[in-house]
Amino acid sequence: MTGINPATFTWQLKQGESFTSPEAVLFYTDAGYNGLMAQTHHFVKNHIIDRKWQHAKRPIVINCN
Repeated sequence: MTGINPATFTWQLKQGESFTSPEAVLFYTDAGYNGLMAQTHHFVKNHIIDRKWQHAKRPIVINCN
């Protein structure tokens, strides 16, 4: 299960307040693991990566924390 469960989740908002939850992306394929990875890569390339980097070499980021 993903998302907020309406049976057990309650959040009282005061006037003027808002509630934001993270987005989720789900994939389904009948093409096995390779099909799933192909769908995931296609989605990230076309919807997540900034357009200026879609067809360019991207810089390497090293996080040493």
